[in-house]
Parts: sequence; structure tokens; C-alpha cells
Amino acid sequence: MAEPKKPILRRRKRVAGDAGTARVTEPQKPKRRRRPAGPIVPVWRVAGGEPAPPRIQLTLTDQDISRFLEKIDPPNIDGCTLWNASKFAGGYGQFKLKGRSVLAHRVAWTLQHGTIPDDLVLDHVYLRGCRSKACVNTAHLELVTQEENARRRDAAERWRTSVWVSTELDEG
Repeated sequence: MAEPKKPILRRRKRVAGDAGTARVTEPQKPKRRRRPAGPIVPVWRVAGGEPAPPRIQLTLTDQDISRFLEKIDPPNIDGCTLWNASKFAGGYGQFKLKGRSVLAHRVAWTLQHGTIPDDLVLDHVYLRGCRSKACVNTAHLELVTQEENARRRDAAERWRTSVWVSTELDEG
């Protein structure tokens, strides 16, 4: 005669000091690995890494253009025409084109001026009044190298953090 199968039980864990009793515990989930702190830097931006992959060429249909123009607000007091649809985490506008998310200001530049060379990036020019990453006004954009864009970004950040705001009333 075959022995009856034993039911599957949860793991039992002995409680310290209680030799005769056991406490039933749930199986533990494996711990998730956390992402390393700090920004994730693509390989081609690390010194000595691979060159940047070529950008996709933006080819827009009439339907894409009309969808794009629906998502732009009229110019504000600074002259910025802001993107009013979804944005990437950094605040730049994103536009869905052929199943991929692309930067909205790159689409605006392509509509106005044509393709963007692979070795250049678009800079939101702070001196032209552009203070928003969501701006798609091509008058506020300029083609520059990545190094120049980083230099301008750092200079603008130094200027913004050096401005002191006085909360006291002027005497006089």
C-alpha cells in the first residue's frame, strides 16, 4: 500500500528560546537590486567611449505636423511658445513620432530649418529670453556643439545661483 502524499507546508522558522514551537512564515521574495545613485551616462558620453549613435532623421507627414501644432501654446510674455503636452523627466517636451518619443524642440527646428547635423545639438539660448526647456520657439534655439551647450548651461547655472534676493525693505 502506497503512503499518502504529505501536504506542502510553508517554511517553518524556529523562534529563539522556544525549542518546542515553530512560527509559520511566508516565503521571502528575493530583494530587488537598486539602480546606482546618480545619472545614468550613455557610453558615448564617457571619455574614451564609443562615438554617439547616429540620430534618426525626422520625416514628418502632414498629419504629424498638424498633431504637433495642436500641442503648442501661443507665445508668452518672454516670447516662448511652450509645449503643452507630455514632457520627459527633465522638462523637455516629447512628441511621439513613428512609435518613438523625440524632443519637441528638435521637431520644431526640423519643421522650420530642416535636418540637424549629427555633430550639433540645439541650445535654448538663455540670453534670448528663453528660460524654459519646454520652449519650441525656433528663434530661441541655436545649433551648437555639445561642449558649447554644456559650457553655456554651466555658466547660466552659476549666474542663477549667484543672484541674491533681498527680503528687506529699502530705506530711503
